[in-house]
Amino acid sequence: MTELEKIIDDFKGHQLDKDKALKYILWNNVHNKLKTKDIVGDSYIFYPDMDITLLPRISELTDQTAVIDFYISAPNWEDYLLDSTIGMGDSAVEAIDMATSSFLWSFMEKFMALENDEKADTVIETDFMGNTHSWKIYFGNIVAFGEKPEFKEKNPYWNILKDELPKRLGNQKNCYVKLNLSNIYGTKISECQINQVDSKELGALFLKMVEEWDDEKFTSQIMTFFVSQEKATVSEYEYFGKDGREKIKNAITKAVQLVMNCEDKKQYKDYLKILKKELNDKTLAEECYYFLPEICAENAFKDASFPEYMMIKVGKNAPVTLYKAQLTDYTLIKQNFFELLDSSVFAKNKNSIYGKYIMFSNTYSELQTMKKDNENLKIEEVAMKPISYSVSKDFEIR
Repeated sequence: MTELEKIIDDFKGHQLDKDKALKYILWNNVHNKLKTKDIVGDSYIFYPDMDITLLPRISELTDQTAVIDFYISAPNWEDYLLDSTIGMGDSAVEAIDMATSSFLWSFMEKFMALENDEKADTVIETDFMGNTHSWKIYFGNIVAFGEKPEFKEKNPYWNILKDELPKRLGNQKNCYVKLNLSNIYGTKISECQINQVDSKELGALFLKMVEEWDDEKFTSQIMTFFVSQEKATVSEYEYFGKDGREKIKNAITKAVQLVMNCEDKKQYKDYLKILKKELNDKTLAEECYYFLPEICAENAFKDASFPEYMMIKVGKNAPVTLYKAQLTDYTLIKQNFFELLDSSVFAKNKNSIYGKYIMFSNTYSELQTMKKDNENLKIEEVAMKPISYSVSKDFEIR
C-alpha cells in the first residue's frame, strides 16, 4: 500500500476526524492538481515558483456536509484571500471531495491564471484622481446547484458588475469579487463581497436578477471575479508590500498610544496636531484621526446599515464622493488596525482602545441622538448617512 493509499484509507475509516480529513485534502485532492510545482506541508501547500501558500481549514464536518475555508497568501496581494466552500454528499468523503473540487474549479483556476499573467477575459480602464488605471478581469467558473437560470445574454453577471466595479477601483493592485446567489423555492438570497467585505449595494443589484428566477425551483450560483491592475498603471505608493505594511502598523501604533491619553473630544481635536508631528506622513495622520473612530464604530454597530462611500473635502475644494473600497489607505488602515488589536501589541488594552475610538466617532454621537428621539430604536433599523470629512489642503486622496 502506498503512502497516499494509507492516507485515503485512514480518512475513510475515520471520516469525522478533521486532522485526517485535512491530510486527505492536501495529499489526495489538491496535491498535483494545478499546473505548477507544489510542496505539501503538515497543514498547507506551498507553490514555490509563485511564492503562494494555500491553507485549508475545515470549519464544519458531518456525515453529509463539509465547510472548508481556503486561505491563500500571495506576494502581489496586500491581504490573504479567503474562499469558503460547502460540499454535500452521502458521506463525509463525498462532501470533502465536492467542496475541494468546487474550490479548485471556481476559484483557484482563474486565480492562478491571474498570477501567471495569462490572458484576461476582459480589460477595463478607470480614472482615479486624474490618473488612468488599466485592469485585467478574470471570470471564475460558476459553481451551480439545482436548476440553471435562463439568461438572455452572455456573461449576465459581468454585465451588471461592469458599470459598478469601476466606482470601487482606485490604485489597489488587486481585488476579487464573490457572488453567492440563490433561489430556494421562493426564498431569494443575493450576496456580493469585495475582498471579503459585504457590498449591500451590489447585492441589491444582483437581487433584481434573482427575483426573476422561478419560485418553484431551487437554483444556486456562485462565481468569483478576479481583478488585477496592470503594473504600468500602478501609481507609486510607499505602503505596498511587507515594508509598507510595517510602516502602516507603526503609524497606527503611535496613533493609538496618543489617543489613549485623550479623555474627551476637546483633547481628541488637539491630538491631530501632535499626531501630524509624530508621523512623517500628514495625510496618514489625518486618516488615522478621522477614519479609525468610524471604522471601530461601524464594526461595533454592524447590524446598522452603513453607506459604502464617503465625501472628502480637501481644503477649499468641492467635496469628492469616494467608495471606501477605492481608498488604499483606508483599506490598509482598517486591516492593520484590527490585526494589531488582536495581537500582543494591544491585546491587554483591546477593549479600552476600541471603546475610546468609538466614543470619539460621529457614528456614536448620531446613534446617541437617535436613541434620545426614539427609546425603542433597534440598531438593525438604523441607516446611517455618509460622512463628509473636511481635511487640510495638503491632504492626498490615495
